Amino acid sequence: MYFTIHAELKISIYGLEKEVILKELNNKFCSCFDLLENSVIHLIAINEILFAMVLDKLEERIITVYRTDMETIEHRKKNGRWKCK
Repeated sequence: MYFTIHAELKISIYGLEKEVILKELNNKFCSCFDLLENSVIHLIAINEILFAMVLDKLEERIITVYRTDMETIEHRKKNGRWKCK
């Protein structure tokens, strides 16, 4: 698995480390499929802050990383954009 340049920029903005992200991906609390973007979303927590990791559908590369919250997660699930397991 590798990070796109965009993802590397985002993790530097948030002050995250690649190693921490990869470790937390093994402990993700939820995985979703984004029907609008045709991508996989892994939801992780780092220092009690929620992050959405957006991966290509083959889960070979991390496209972007962004902070999120439970309200946003629930809204995307409820409106049918994210299908989660």
